Amino acid sequence: MLLDELERVLLREKFAKYMPPNVSPQLTVQRYVQRVSAAGVVYPDPIVVPRGLTRDPDDDYLLAFAASIGAVGIISGDKDLLSLSDAEPPIFSPRDGIRRFVTSTSVASGPGEVAVRFAEAIFERGDALDAWRLVHPESRLAFAQDWCYNNHLLLQQQGYDPRREANALAVPLPNHPLWIVFAAMQLQSLREAWPGFSLDEWGMAGNTRILGPGLEIVVFIRQQDVPSGQVVKEQILAGRPLVMRHSDNRWWVAGVSELPPEPGWPPARGDRLGMVESGPGNV
Repeated sequence: MLLDELERVLLREKFAKYMPPNVSPQLTVQRYVQRVSAAGVVYPDPIVVPRGLTRDPDDDYLLAFAASIGAVGIISGDKDLLSLSDAEPPIFSPRDGIRRFVTSTSVASGPGEVAVRFAEAIFERGDALDAWRLVHPESRLAFAQDWCYNNHLLLQQQGYDPRREANALAVPLPNHPLWIVFAAMQLQSLREAWPGFSLDEWGMAGNTRILGPGLEIVVFIRQQDVPSGQVVKEQILAGRPLVMRHSDNRWWVAGVSELPPEPGWPPARGDRLGMVESGPGNV
């Protein structure tokens, strides 16, 4: 149904100026929709569509469909949808959606830029999801395994399979009932590991340091500690390091401190996010 609507909308007059010359708009749009269908995952329509959620039955369908497939958000310019402050999943404007789901993982950024975006997400906005998408897939899995392994008894008591849940939490956009607890504990532990950190007072200490093939270290230091502008070894040692990994033509956060963790059961901690080892609570 959504693919049909995409085709209808793209054939509207306002999109005509974007169509290539000498090719009919219908054929161009059909080819585009086919590529979208081939590149994505096609889900069935929701079995039940509650009515009255919005003023438009089509919007009711969209909310029901998004909820049925576990979507983490809907990007829309529709004013009625954007007015739903308590919608689940949440509604994002095109600008906010690009910022959250596209710009935050731009592949054109160097290690320092990615490190700053990670720190900004954690310490300025408290946005664990935005930060999580900047973490290398292997490190995400190791961090999730570490938390699930240390809490495996409590998880099992609540009917969870710790290894399975670790894999579910390690994806870029987790849609899992444990995510809220897991994310809150990661935010807490990082803030405890880096007390007093603020991008207003801390900045990168010059160039990155090469740790190994595809691995570099970014160190944040307190700017008031270097009044002369000359960074010395003692200030580096007192800094806040992030290990950055280059793979798939982009930079990722790989760990905190000197060594990235390695997935396993239990994972090789190397570097942890300082995970709090108390239980997941009532989930």
